[in-house]
Order: sequence, then structure tokens, then C-alpha cells
Amino acid sequence: MAKKRKDPFIGKNFLLQSDAAEELYHDYARDLPIIDYHCHLPPKDVADDRKYRNISEVWLAGDHYKWRAMRSNGVPERFITGDASDWEKFLAWAETVPKCLRNPLYHWTHLELKRPFRISDRLLDADTAAGIWDACNERLDEPGYTARGIMEQWQVAVVCTTDDPCDDLAHHKRLARSGWHVQMRPTWRPDKGMMIEDPVAFNAWLDKLGGASNTDVKDLDSYLVALRRRHDAFHAAGCRLSDHGLETVYGEEFSETQVRQIFSKARDGKQVTPEDAAIFKSWILVEWGRMDHARGWVQQYHIGPIRNNSSRMMKMLGPDTGFDRRKALNELQVLGHHEERGKHVEEDEGDYLSMPIFMKYIEPNYFISDAYGEDSILIGKQVVSINNIPIETWYMRSRGYAPPTDNYEPNTLSKQYRKTNPMSIFCDAINTDQNTTNVVVIDSGNIDTVTVNLLKESDRKTRYPR
Repeated sequence: MAKKRKDPFIGKNFLLQSDAAEELYHDYARDLPIIDYHCHLPPKDVADDRKYRNISEVWLAGDHYKWRAMRSNGVPERFITGDASDWEKFLAWAETVPKCLRNPLYHWTHLELKRPFRISDRLLDADTAAGIWDACNERLDEPGYTARGIMEQWQVAVVCTTDDPCDDLAHHKRLARSGWHVQMRPTWRPDKGMMIEDPVAFNAWLDKLGGASNTDVKDLDSYLVALRRRHDAFHAAGCRLSDHGLETVYGEEFSETQVRQIFSKARDGKQVTPEDAAIFKSWILVEWGRMDHARGWVQQYHIGPIRNNSSRMMKMLGPDTGFDRRKALNELQVLGHHEERGKHVEEDEGDYLSMPIFMKYIEPNYFISDAYGEDSILIGKQVVSINNIPIETWYMRSRGYAPPTDNYEPNTLSKQYRKTNPMSIFCDAINTDQNTTNVVVIDSGNIDTVTVNLLKESDRKTRYPR
């Protein structure tokens, strides 16, 4: 009988692919303290030194990366954010993990099982779920497995959380007074302060900012006063970093008069134009940069995320629940050149951006998108045969993305393919001056290019029925 391997996946040299890498890690880096300058740890959990009842509370209660993967695997929402038991949710995640192979979630899962839970002799799947559940929960009952205890096991020296300017930072202050040797510093994340295109949400946030800063935010000047007061409060609480999530880098020309008019219009509850929103965002980024520079802070940027794409799930679950996506490079190029191209599908409904291919269903970890836009126009549709399995592909022009509606179902053949053939599909943004576009298909290591015909220009203005 073959001897069972102690570490079938996460060995001591995992990801170390040369002698130099092994030397640098084991001889120099391994025992250094961790300085984590960007995380999403809940400050309250750290301040309370929370004791977790089970592994689901640690892993699944707020990890929308795992939630997204589970949805892609067809897991019902009840087992993700619904009323299923913690064990049922863990089992649903365990059943999803094997489908995450070649996705960082697969690596993260098994790295965390090895440390701090000391489980490295097996991989997580449906068959091993019960044993791993019991082993992890036994560890969580031991001393040293509270929120702070786990951080101490990892030799964390500094951790920087992600905090809105309206946050009172009470948990950071409480932890600092406790005398614990690990520093938990806030990070200034003011994204909501530039979301002027949504006057309802923007004004609600301004009211909250006014309360936090004891300022009547009625105009641009008082807005800056409120921001600076909160910026000062963050600095006093140990903040030395700002963090910004931007769909694109805004750099419009602006004047103070323009910005004042735009802010006043939004503060009155009126809708601003996309052009005015871009001007305001360009201005506020400069102002935040000045504040950070005056304090000697470092700025961090997340460029390209598109947040909360599902309006339906946004209403149901709120923001940051696994419905974000990242702009691909071709989309950024389209954004950069869209206006000068002057391509309009329907003049009365604004500009539409060319988006990549949409598959009804493909292997969940290698898809470009599992959704199509609320304002989508079908411009191409064709069945592509891969390994003699027909897969229906769609080409859309869209303002944005949204998840499938409740009655959105994969066709039987694509569902069959999804279960048996992991693959990746890529394509360029559609050039509407051409009649065809190339799709690069990577299937089991084989690369093929399929040329797909687009619909005629006269047929492109018909919306696909929802």
C-alpha cells in the first residue's frame, strides 16, 4: 500500500520554485512580523477579542469572495447568506472548493487550513468536510484561537483596517487603550464622498458626515471643513494611509466655479450629468491628495473595480456582498477611446460601451462574466461547437452588468459542458466596424480560435428580451 503523503498540496516549499526563493523565505522572511497595510478585518472583532463558535463564522460569515464562487457553482442563496445552518453553509463551501482549482481561493483555503488549523494531510471537499469541520472547531475551542490569538500566531505587528470617514473609530481607540502589543490602525476610505451621481445616497452620506464632524454640510466649503475634521480625527487615531476604489482614474479639467455648481445641484437632490460627475471626482481626488500630503500619508488605489452590479441583490443584501467585478484591459481601452470614436447605438439613450463575449454558462472559475447588463443590446449570437458540444455565445453592448434574473436558466447542453469540461474563453472588445470577431478558446490546454459572425448593423438596436 502506498504511504499517505503528509502534505499533499501545501508543503514547506509551496510556491517556492528555486533555491534562491527557498533561501530568501526560510532564512529571512518566514519569521518576520506581518505589517498588513490593507485588510477588511472587522475592528469590533479584534477589539472584543472575539471567540468564534465554528469555522463558518471565521470563513464564511462575511467573505464575499467565497460567496461569489459559491453562486458561480450554483449554490442556492440560502446556503450563502440565508438561513441555512453554519454546518450546511460550510458543506456548500466544501463542495465548491474543488471547482476553484487554479483560483486563488483554492490556495487560500488550504493555506489557512494548514495554518493556523494544522490540517494539511487532506484537501477540502464534500467527503472530507465533516472531519475538517470537527477538527477546526476543536481548535477554535483552544486558547489562542480568538481573533487576537490567531493574529498573534501569525506574528502580526500592525494591521490597517478599511474605514469610512464617518466611522467614529471607537473600536480602534478601545484597542489602543487596552495595551495590546499589536497595532490596529484605521485607513481613510472616502469612496462614498465622490459618489455624486447618486444624489440620494450621496446626500445621506453627507448628512452622516456632518454628524460625525459636527458640521452643517450645506455647500462646498462646509463639505471640505467636514472632511478635514474627520481627516484630522483619523490621523489622531493612528491613520497614515488612505485607500481609494476607482472605476477609472479621473483627470478632467475643472474650475472652482464648476465644482461649486455641481455640488450645489447634487446637494439639492438633483441628478448631475456623467460629465459633471467626472469633473467633481477629478476635483475631490486632488483635494484628498492635498490632505494626505499635508499629513505625510501614503495613498493606495484600487483601479478598475465595478461595484454592486446587481441592483436586485443590492436591494436584498446591501453593498459588498459578492457582486463586484473588475474591468478587463479591453474595457479600460474602450472607456479611454469611446468618446472620440463617437459610436452610438441609440442616441436618445446615451453611449453604450463595447463589452466582451458573454457565455450563458461556462466553468465557473474561468468565466469572463456570469451576467449581462440591465441595459444590454444583443449584437451577436452564435452557437460555437467545442469538442462537439454546442455552446451558445452572446455578444452584447451594455452600460453595465447585472446578474441573471430569476427565470434565467442555462441551456441543457451548456450545463452538460460546464460539468465535464473546464475551459476559459477570452475575446477582444467588439469592433462594430467589423462583421466578425475572434474568440480565443482555451480548453484542457488546447488553444483554438473561433471566428464568430456578428449581427447586421440593422439588427443591433433590438434589445434582447428580459
